[in-house]
Parts: sequence; structure tokens; C-alpha cells
Amino acid sequence: MELLFLFPKAMEQTLVAKFVIGDGAEAADRLSQQMRNYWASFAYTGDPNLGLPEPQPKWPVWQESDGIERFLILDSDNDQGVVSSPAALTLKRLLAKLEQDTRFDLMGRCQALYGLTYRNGDSINQTAWDTFAEGQCLDRDYQSVAELLER
Repeated sequence: MELLFLFPKAMEQTLVAKFVIGDGAEAADRLSQQMRNYWASFAYTGDPNLGLPEPQPKWPVWQESDGIERFLILDSDNDQGVVSSPAALTLKRLLAKLEQDTRFDLMGRCQALYGLTYRNGDSINQTAWDTFAEGQCLDRDYQSVAELLER
């Protein structure tokens, strides 16, 4: 999904604008600019932290030698913003966070999961689907979501 933020025109597409960006267009634009700054700096210098036009959180060097995986979380100002984190990001952890996300009701969380699994996207396996929200997403109608994804 992060690729959307590298191409600002992609964020104007109906599905993206409605379900990903929502009311956070201004914050999404700022995040898009930050991400493009990192990518451009990396492409030009080989280091995403060099030559940034404005101060941004430092993109940590990836090292496995100390057993800690470092991540830069690219999030909008409406949530936690761009922050460096030593936390491991796994599918299990991300699905658990989606289950707990209070910005969505149960149907919204189920629809988000369906969108992630549509046409076998992101390799979410059947077990993850079956156990998400204690199986409460299994017998729901996702026709409207499928129609939006097909546009």
C-alpha cells in the first residue's frame, strides 16, 4: 500500500480516496511528501537520510547482528506519524491490530480484511481468515467491496 503514497495521483482514485485516505487528505499529502523525500534521497545518495529538504525522522540502518530488526513506520500525522520502531511487524501482529482498531466497526474490519485477501492479495492464508475476529467475518456479504475493488 505504501506505493500509493509515492504517486500522489494514485491517492485521488475513488477507492483509495474513500477507504485509505478518508478525511485525512492533508495528512496523507504530508506523508506522501515525506516518503518521496526518503526515496529521492536514497536514489540520489544511497542514503535515505541525506539531503532531505526538511527535518524528518531518521530512517534506521538495517542490522540483524544485534538481533533487533529496525523499522521506520510510515504513518500520517493523524495517527502516530513517521517513527522509528524496533518492533517486529508480522502478519499476525498486523491482523491483531486490525481486530482491535476502534476506527472500524466489525463489518469495517471484515471488509478491510476482505480487501487485503481479494484475489489472494498479500498472501493472507485461510487460517488467518478463518480465525480473524473469532470467525465472525466468514458469513458476510462482500459484494459491494468486490465491486469497488473491480473499478
